[in-house]
Amino acid sequence: MKVFLSFFIFVSVTFANLIPTPLFTDPESMQRIGWEATMEHLEEANLFSQNNGISFVKLRVDFPETFLGVISDQTWDRLIYLVGIDSLGDRYMRFTKAYGDWQSSSYFRSPRGVTCDSTVFNSRPDSYFVYIADSYNDRIVRCYYDANTDTMLFYDNMLSDSLSHPEDVACVSISSGGSYMIIADTDNHRFRIVKINSNLTYSIEKTYGSEGSGTGQFKYPTSVAMVACPDSSNYYRIYIVDQYNFRIVSLLYNSSTNSVSWERVYTDATKTVGFQAVTSNPYYCVYVTDGA
Repeated sequence: MKVFLSFFIFVSVTFANLIPTPLFTDPESMQRIGWEATMEHLEEANLFSQNNGISFVKLRVDFPETFLGVISDQTWDRLIYLVGIDSLGDRYMRFTKAYGDWQSSSYFRSPRGVTCDSTVFNSRPDSYFVYIADSYNDRIVRCYYDANTDTMLFYDNMLSDSLSHPEDVACVSISSGGSYMIIADTDNHRFRIVKINSNLTYSIEKTYGSEGSGTGQFKYPTSVAMVACPDSSNYYRIYIVDQYNFRIVSLLYNSSTNSVSWERVYTDATKTVGFQAVTSNPYYCVYVTDGA
C-alpha cells in the first residue's frame, strides 16, 4: 500500500505538469518521496487500507477522456473515489474523496467488491451508478456519482433479505437497455444474477450454485465477472473464483432462456494458491489475482 501511495503521488505530480508544492516542509522541504520517506512520514497516515475492490468507468459528458475510479476501503468502512484525465501526454487525478462514515454501520460494514455501471438510467447521462458488496450488512449498496457536482450520493440498499456476506459484485450493460448485475453470495456458496431495468427497478433473474466441489457447486466463491459474448447474442460468460475448491470456474449464461451451463474449470491441484479476484475483457482474456 505504501509503495502504491508513493507511486500515486509521484505520478500525480509528474504527469499533471503542476507547479511543485512541497509535501513536507519539516524537517526539510520535500516535493517527491521514495520508499524511505514514505515509511518515515506516512507510516500512520495511509490514504486507504484493505482495498478489496476497485472499478473504473469513462465519463460520457463533456470530457470523454475523463474517468471515475471507485475503491473500497474495508478498514474504514467507506469508499474512496477519484476523477482523473487519461489522454496522450496528460494523465492526472483531479481529486480524491471519500464516501461513508466509519462510525456508522448504516453506511457500510466491511465493503468488499465494487463495480461502476456505464449504463444510462432514467435518461440521465450525467449519473453513473456504483454497486458495492456491503459484506457484513448482507446487502448491495447502490450509490451514484453526479458528474455535475462531483459528488457520490446514496440511492438505495438492494437484496438485504437474501444475501449472506457477499464478497463481490459485477455488472454488464444490456444492448436493449438496463444491465445485468452478478453477485458472489459467498456464505451461501452461490451467485445471483439481477436484472436492473432502465428505470432502476430490478428483479432476481437467476440463483445458481450450492455448497460442494462438484459440477454446479462452489465453496466460498469470492469474486465474479460477467461479460457479453461478442459473437453470440443473448449469451454472457461468467467467471467465478471458487476459493476453497482452489479453482476458477467458467460458465455460460443464456439470457433468452435464463439458463446457466457449466463450461470448464481451472484447478490448482497443489492447493497452494490463494485465488482472490477475477476479471475479463470481452475477448475472453481472463485475469486472476493469486494472494499466495
